[in-house]
Amino acid sequence: MRKSLQRHQRIRITQLRVDKGRVKLLLLVAVIGAAFYRWGELPSFLRMGPEPLRDSPYVMVYGRDASGITKRMLADLGRAGIPYTYKNADDPAVKAELHPRMKAAHLNTRKYGLPVVDVNGKMMMTPKFEVVAQKYAKAQPKWRRPKRSSRTKTEPMDGSAAGRRADPVVACRIHGRDTYTLRSQCPEYAR
Repeated sequence: MRKSLQRHQRIRITQLRVDKGRVKLLLLVAVIGAAFYRWGELPSFLRMGPEPLRDSPYVMVYGRDASGITKRMLADLGRAGIPYTYKNADDPAVKAELHPRMKAAHLNTRKYGLPVVDVNGKMMMTPKFEVVAQKYAKAQPKWRRPKRSSRTKTEPMDGSAAGRRADPVVACRIHGRDTYTLRSQCPEYAR
């Protein structure tokens, strides 16, 4: 009787170990699922973006007219000579277009920062200008970097301070990497 009891206990112990393994696996899946739900994004290597809107390279900016970040992005794109299309994200028709594209890019549509920028089917929320310029340059080999010595006169979006010299975007080497940044932020042009 004692042998059968020991045998029965061994079976229960091995079943318990299998159950612990299953529980650990279930907890791991739950934690990963909760992380995706919380942040609303997949890692970049797992993302499959939406189909590009056009065959030719493009930049589409979805934002708000009152957003300072959106205004800065549009001004930087204009200074760099990158053609873009702007759409107001508050418009219901634009939202109906934007949200399915964001879902296809695995971006959270419940809570997101503006501007949302689409560069040839790659959707980004509040990206830095340098990232947008690099992605556009990769898709558009004919686009040239602005000349390093160029200084342009531009008028702000609101029309104030007309004729004031703007800080142009230049190609610059920072920490051993080529990037696009404002001339005042580039160490090569230190005054």
